[in-house]
Amino acid sequence: TSGELIAIVNAKSSGDNVEGIGFAIPTRIVRTVVRDLITHGYVTGRPSIGIKCVSIETQRYMMYYKVNDYGVYVSEVINEDAIAAGLQAEDLIVAIEDSKVASFEDMKSALNRFKPGDTVTLTVLRGREKVNLKVTLIEKNTVNN
Repeated sequence: TSGELIAIVNAKSSGDNVEGIGFAIPTRIVRTVVRDLITHGYVTGRPSIGIKCVSIETQRYMMYYKVNDYGVYVSEVINEDAIAAGLQAEDLIVAIEDSKVASFEDMKSALNRFKPGDTVTLTVLRGREKVNLKVTLIEKNTVNN
């Protein structure tokens, strides 16, 4: 009623047989994001494994990448700590700590429970072998990691 902004709408759903629904980001978060973008060129504090990857969510992708399960296929490892921990291109990430990873969205959700500098256990499939790796997360600062 005072003309103060509470949130910024970032998605809206509507249709013929439904009442419109909007999703908003609180202004306290928007302020932080805008400040980070202006100062650093990216949003700080977001964790990353430091990989380039493909989400394996269909049988077609499983066949194309020659994997036997759903998960996140590592196409390139760009984090030196992850390389030192043993993570390799062609690994398939299937879990982070106690969270199953069957898609890129699952991986993002699991990582959002941590912060850069935290060490997490990745469960990867390497061929038919299941391997657990301890990887220290880095700060995500580009779209590539």
